[in-house]
Amino acid sequence: MGNFVVLIFLLIIAIIDIKKKTIHNKTSLLTLLIGLFLYKKIYLTGLLVATLILIICIFIDENYKGGGDIKFIGVIGLLKGFNFTIEFYIISEILCVIYRKITKKYKKEEIAYAPFMFLSFLIKTIFL
Repeated sequence: MGNFVVLIFLLIIAIIDIKKKTIHNKTSLLTLLIGLFLYKKIYLTGLLVATLILIICIFIDENYKGGGDIKFIGVIGLLKGFNFTIEFYIISEILCVIYRKITKKYKKEEIAYAPFMFLSFLIKTIFL
């Protein structure tokens, strides 16, 4: 049930991100609160993964990921834990790279990242 709810929120966030290129803090917070109610525990190690991702992204390019993307990865980390979050992030990045190659949109062009998080969560939940 929890995964389904997170998927619904991710789908909504992906649609908003495509249209407005932003992930609102309220949406991430609401997902976290509902997720905590459904999952009944948190994983601080998952949050650590999101923090490391943020640090790496800042070293690569401070504009590489938006703050909303990183915060939502943190929400996923808190709800799903270390291993899930690492795999989730890697799959999201692979999907993003494939998209950029196909559309020829490179790093300097801003794209919505939430759709890749949605697809990654879906893949992790259903297939892995």
